[in-house]
Amino acid sequence: MRKISLTFGILLILGSHTLTAGGISDPQKTVADFHDSLTQVLKEKSYESKLSLLLPSVPKLFAVETIARISVGRTAWALLNENEKQSFRMLTKDLIASTYAARFREYRNQRFKIVESKSLPKNRQAVKTQLFSGEAVVSLEYHLQKKDSVWQIYDIVANGVSDLSLKRAAYGKTLSESGFNGLVDDISEEIKKNAQKSL
Repeated sequence: MRKISLTFGILLILGSHTLTAGGISDPQKTVADFHDSLTQVLKEKSYESKLSLLLPSVPKLFAVETIARISVGRTAWALLNENEKQSFRMLTKDLIASTYAARFREYRNQRFKIVESKSLPKNRQAVKTQLFSGEAVVSLEYHLQKKDSVWQIYDIVANGVSDLSLKRAAYGKTLSESGFNGLVDDISEEIKKNAQKSL
């Protein structure tokens, strides 16, 4: 099995949340909420307890539908029936949650700073950030879209590398070689490996 992995497993901690007029969540608050979820996850000892915290948070903070559709590709997505699309959305959610549950094991004084927010095409937003972990500094840019007045993350660019672009390339290769069922098997295997990493 080829390993299909997320590349944006990074601990980010933000001390303040911001709201737009009327209490509507803005992009920075969504990012901050994500970091708060990860902080809670780090306090849990077992993989199962970490996963139980993440699973309900992912569909609130991440645009799972957009991630699933773009990572598969427009043509391949259009060929799936509704049951297959729903199954892949659930698989995408489980992959995101399991990846963070496996990677975030302990807090080591990582520090996060929001640099700026900017507009993207199609009424989307980018939140530029920096992660300070020891001597290392990682540049992170969250891309978000608004759905029902809530901003959700659909891509994270780490040091210039887009996670969504990496997934689309990997998934496209698997689809061409093994079809949709092969892709589902690969992602399911990756989720199992995430659970095993925590043992």
